[in-house]
Amino acid sequence: MILKKLDLKTNDKFDENKILKYLASRIGAKYYIPFRVNFGPDEDVTSNRLKYFLIHYSNSFKAFELMLTIMWKHSDSNKPLMVDDGVPILFPLKDLSDLKSKILVDYKGCGLRISFNDFVERNWLWYYRETHYRTVLKKLEDENIISVHRVTSKTKRGLSGDDIIIFPEVST
Repeated sequence: MILKKLDLKTNDKFDENKILKYLASRIGAKYYIPFRVNFGPDEDVTSNRLKYFLIHYSNSFKAFELMLTIMWKHSDSNKPLMVDDGVPILFPLKDLSDLKSKILVDYKGCGLRISFNDFVERNWLWYYRETHYRTVLKKLEDENIISVHRVTSKTKRGLSGDDIIIFPEVST
């Protein structure tokens, strides 16, 4: 079986992330957004089991960002995007506290200096919008966890484009 030879399994189960990365590499797409559709309550299968993926592939970060924005716009803070009422989630909502945690785990104390645009693009697999990154990074700046050298933005209220985000190194 081809899938087994490609090591797409984890503990005798197919790893969805490995399959998505494999398909993206075969198509030649740099970015992708998987929309998971599980079995519905009317089907004789537990509802948390995958039925199929709808996958948006793109080589353009702008196209990726546009699709991400559309999917977030069609979800509100209390109700994630659904195929239809009562049908499983297509695009699950994520909390900004989760984004803050991811940033702190991956970047706190690393000494990285990176532009805002590059930071957003570098972390595309987290599937957050630019506005989410901006909100969380500004909170981290207010908490003196990061600093920002503003290049594009003219005031401290702004954060965009070539503004440099600085994650100070932890001194030992």
